[in-house]
Amino acid sequence: MRTATCAAGSNALRGFTLLELLVVLVIASLAVGLVGPAVQRMLPGAELKTHSRELLAQVRYARSQAILSQQPVHLRHDEQSHSLSFSHHDKPMLLPASVQLVLEPGSHGGPDDPEDAIIFYPQGYSSGGLIRLGASGGRQFEIAVDWLTGRVQLQ
Repeated sequence: MRTATCAAGSNALRGFTLLELLVVLVIASLAVGLVGPAVQRMLPGAELKTHSRELLAQVRYARSQAILSQQPVHLRHDEQSHSLSFSHHDKPMLLPASVQLVLEPGSHGGPDDPEDAIIFYPQGYSSGGLIRLGASGGRQFEIAVDWLTGRVQLQ
């Protein structure tokens, strides 16, 4: 087995030269510079998905509260405060300004029911409707509420 010898004749292991280390640092900094902006572009989509899932959980909870309390639960969008209010909650769900929300109530409510709300009834069905959440990048999620079954789905 042979070992590398240097000019002075002693046995030594070969290391990296300063030039090799500089090349590696330049390549690493270029990779970080290119990957960083790509990750930042993906963050608004991840934030929107998180808000969509939170809202989905709140809407499903509203349906279960209507069934448990034997009282209708209304879901309304307040454009002034950029929030959603639930009639069984005192505290509305606030949304960040970066998230656009559109609430489209269904047409299956009763004659005395408000037209600007999605309503869950004690029997489990609902007035139906659609909630759209969007971000400035064009990404969009929809929460659909089926009028017949009251089923709530993220689409």
